[in-house]
Amino acid sequence: MNRHPDSGPGIPDPANPHGQQCQGKRHCLSCGRLFVSTGSGNRICRKCKHLDAWKAGIDVAADHGPF
Repeated sequence: MNRHPDSGPGIPDPANPHGQQCQGKRHCLSCGRLFVSTGSGNRICRKCKHLDAWKAGIDVAADHGPF
């Protein structure tokens, strides 16, 4: 079976069985800024990941407030 990258929205991708969106723009869960996400599990922007609090495992969302 050949996979076609332009299979259209109506045909499910067997490599992505749950239909999760891979790449796209998302709002950072820490600061609320829009950033280009590398995948569905990437929800924190690069700037926030460089914060000492993020590296230490502290809830950075509590420091910045909701968006």
